[in-house]
Parts: sequence; structure tokens; C-alpha cells
Amino acid sequence: MVTVTMELHQLPIIIVLFISQLILVWTASGKIMKKLN
Repeated sequence: MVTVTMELHQLPIIIVLFISQLILVWTASGKIMKKLN
């Protein structure tokens, strides 16, 4: 039970990290596209 609750507590952190990585990739690709254009 303890391990399950720990995973549930860590899940939002993983989601936030994943979203932040997506935003970084999105902004980086956007800058590259602007440079190409």
C-alpha cells in the first residue's frame, strides 16, 4: 500500500516534468522554424 501511495504522489511530478519537456521542445522547434523562414 505504501509503494502505491508513493507512486500516486510522484505521478503529478512526472506529468509536470513531461509537459515542461514538451514545452521546451515546442519552443526550440519554433525558434528553428523561424530561423529557417
